[in-house]
Amino acid sequence: NAVARKHSLIVIEDSAQGVTAGKAAGMRVVAIAHRTPQKLLSAADVVLEDHDQLETSVLERACN
Repeated sequence: NAVARKHSLIVIEDSAQGVTAGKAAGMRVVAIAHRTPQKLLSAADVVLEDHDQLETSVLERACN
């Protein structure tokens, strides 16, 4: 089922356009604000300051 599969995916993005596209596709989005101000990424499920913060617990939080 394609709908079930897309809900099990996580998009990792560093641009506002990427966050918007991921959300429009119905996916969970983790944004990394190392190049883009956090306020422009606020539509993401989780916003991190840096890719070094990307851990399994963050991905789990994005899915809940």
